[in-house]
Amino acid sequence: MVAKNSSLLSCWPDGYSRYYSVTNLLSIVFKKNSIRILDVGGDSEWMSKFLDATDVSYDLTIIDTRKPDFVNKKDNIHYLQKDFFTVDATSFSAEAVINTDVLEHIPANLKEPFIEKCIEIAESVAVFSAPQNHDDVTRAEKQINKNYIDFSGKQQYWLKEHFEFGKPNFNTVESIAESKGLPYITIATNNLENWALSFSINLINSEVVPLDGVDELNRYYNKNIHTVGDFTGNPYRKITIVFKDKKLYESSKRNIEKFFQPDTTSHLDFILKSLQLITDNFSVLSKDYDSTKQKLSDLDREHSLTLKNLRQTQEAYVSVSKELNVLKSSRVYRYLSRFGFLHK
Repeated sequence: MVAKNSSLLSCWPDGYSRYYSVTNLLSIVFKKNSIRILDVGGDSEWMSKFLDATDVSYDLTIIDTRKPDFVNKKDNIHYLQKDFFTVDATSFSAEAVINTDVLEHIPANLKEPFIEKCIEIAESVAVFSAPQNHDDVTRAEKQINKNYIDFSGKQQYWLKEHFEFGKPNFNTVESIAESKGLPYITIATNNLENWALSFSINLINSEVVPLDGVDELNRYYNKNIHTVGDFTGNPYRKITIVFKDKKLYESSKRNIEKFFQPDTTSHLDFILKSLQLITDNFSVLSKDYDSTKQKLSDLDREHSLTLKNLRQTQEAYVSVSKELNVLKSSRVYRYLSRFGFLHK
């Protein structure tokens, strides 16, 4: 099981729940056995970090069209920058094929072929993780995106792709598995209310204005992921694990259900901590606003005084210039200037 790794606890709950759930599924299914994993679309090192926190011995191959956003220094991690759809399925050998960030970022006509290919390549299990195609989920995403537009003037790029490509219907994953006679288990993760609140707070902190206490809130949520209600209620994300090895299904089904058993013991505490964070930050911003407002008032007063002094100086300059011109046009000035008396 994933240990309470201190460095991982600072992740956004949106990401922590995803990686925590998938790696724990693999840990429950394969236990301490060495496994080969193909991570499709995993261009970051988060999956390997979470795997390192389990007791699973693994060899991880990542395939993505994008360049990796990390420097790989491990012999058990391999990165292929390729289009998954163009790769021959027989060229891979992996007990587990996983994806945590693909189905919501590819066109609708590619979702089923993607699911089919993942299942085809997998020797034992295929794991699919994505936001579910549900009216409440879309409503929450649209509101958060609207708030982001109000702050930044542009759409949030992750959510923008969700709207463009559409989120997957998990009935499709389940139907494909059933058509092949394969057992599966679907897990509800990222309780929607929790997700909307924590994602909004982290998004504002990351891309709009730094907020105090966000790291502490994330650590609280992630450390207590089983009791804050992450696996309860209407989920933002679903994870389906399809078993090609039916013995693994039978041996792990009960343990999976037990591990992801719903619990809301700390749910209210998380909501209250989130509200306190918002209140504390607005209190600080309010004080900063009052201080800034006073400074602006003082600067405005100083600016007005400076302009007044400048005008008086300009007026004095004009007056002196006129007197000088009058003096220069006098006969005495011309006489004195002609005979060089003004240069002595």
